Amino acid sequence: MQINRGRLVTPSHSASQGNIPLSTSSRRAAIVRGLAGIAALVVAVVVAHGMSRAEEKKVDQFEAEISVNSGESPWQDYTASAEEEQRSMEVRAVKIATEFEPIARLQKYASDPEPLIAIDRMNRRVVVNERHFGDLRRAKVTSLRAGERAKLGIVKSAALVNKPRSLVRFLVESQLIMCYVHVGAQLRISDDKEAAGRYLAVLVGSHEYYTNKRNVGHLHFAVELDKSTGTVEVVGL
Repeated sequence: MQINRGRLVTPSHSASQGNIPLSTSSRRAAIVRGLAGIAALVVAVVVAHGMSRAEEKKVDQFEAEISVNSGESPWQDYTASAEEEQRSMEVRAVKIATEFEPIARLQKYASDPEPLIAIDRMNRRVVVNERHFGDLRRAKVTSLRAGERAKLGIVKSAALVNKPRSLVRFLVESQLIMCYVHVGAQLRISDDKEAAGRYLAVLVGSHEYYTNKRNVGHLHFAVELDKSTGTVEVVGL
């Protein structure tokens, strides 16, 4: 049995065209081999498709939507006055002391037991780990105009720089990048890319705030990381 110009040629066709007809046992063997080949192909396609679906279903924790709110802000107890609120924008990089309070939900981003960020209750401040960061200035994305940049600071840790998507999520979840005014925000990384030693993540979402009524504002900004220097900037889009 063979394929000839898109049609199946039977033994009788083959004989009429000068070909030697196959015996019954040969025909059966050929059919079995053909069916086995088709079955193998089907299995390969199904397996490949299954692997693809499995990969799609294996959702990494860093792909999920990011949700932040005022109740989870590390600074929630340190904005009692305008002066204190202004001080909260500057985040010192210090050696993490044993009496500092780590933030449990952010420990997933740390590569060792020592936290990346902690609360210093005695001095009414939030600090970052000097092993991983330089001094930082929090960035308010809700007030950034399109094209406007805000420098967050320097990331010193290669472990963080080499996982830039995870780093971006940490900066948002820790509220070092401020994504709401009053209540909270929901956002996600809609796109990211890396080229020439620079990483760019685009984030989109919305935040909730109040005037004399409830309002929802749109969020659209990018986080840029220069992997050679560790410099992080936030850009309005």
